[in-house]
Amino acid sequence: MQMAAKQTPYTLFVFEDTDLINPREESDTFGKMMCWHNRHSLGDKHEHKNPNEFLIDLCDKTVPKDEIFQMIIDNRFENLWTGPDEENNEEYNIKSYSDVFDKWYTEATYKPPLEDSKDDIIDLALPFLEIPELLDILRDYNVILPLYLYDHSGLTMNTVGFSCPWDSGQVGWIYATHDDIRNEYGSLDVEKAENLLCAEVEVYDYYLKGQCYGFKLYEGEKEIDSCFGFYGDMADVSKHIKEHLPSECKHIVDTLEYEYDESENELFNLVFGEENEDEDEYETEI
Repeated sequence: MQMAAKQTPYTLFVFEDTDLINPREESDTFGKMMCWHNRHSLGDKHEHKNPNEFLIDLCDKTVPKDEIFQMIIDNRFENLWTGPDEENNEEYNIKSYSDVFDKWYTEATYKPPLEDSKDDIIDLALPFLEIPELLDILRDYNVILPLYLYDHSGLTMNTVGFSCPWDSGQVGWIYATHDDIRNEYGSLDVEKAENLLCAEVEVYDYYLKGQCYGFKLYEGEKEIDSCFGFYGDMADVSKHIKEHLPSECKHIVDTLEYEYDESENELFNLVFGEENEDEDEYETEI
């Protein structure tokens, strides 16, 4: 898509930015976008092999161990149980439940006080937890939003999901720790953090869809300004371009017209060629 507008002596061209820069590779992103997909490289670079490994690592980094330990010994998790050994009350067993065999299995035995084995118990227990249980542990120390991808004749991403169950599904999360939020805002403002995370997903979605634009501004036939890397729909892009233009020609953006087929050079020649034709016609009439 190419666009052009005139406001003598200025001419504004708006082009699709074909040299896209991944917004997740910029250093000023707030959230961390963790994704897994067997065909596409999405989100931020990371070393986690699967979602469970990532969530367990985030628990280890952001949630106090005392809280995780207490949840485990309080039997807060469906397929994990901690309690006295049936034959020896001086020992405690940690058991996991197998849905396949409909049976509880003893994973480890510890002598009291269990606090002395806190780290070992946590390391043993977390891999048995389901993703919703790990998210429950993380919720009080992180803002974490799901990421959904729709993959059909192109890619698009959001945090709320898509209606098509065949070509869409969850591919990961975007998150910020409570410490990240305090560093950004000076206080724990969860609502602002969620809004910023959603905004980052929106920008990344525009990147996936290729909705990125740039402009060149001419005075006469001399280029005097240019800027690329504006993500968004045309309404938002026009607003951002207007902020970059000199005060005397900001409203030129409001008169942009679409030229669908022309390349940049063809559009340039078309617009300035029309100007030259008008001048020749004027001289002839005189």
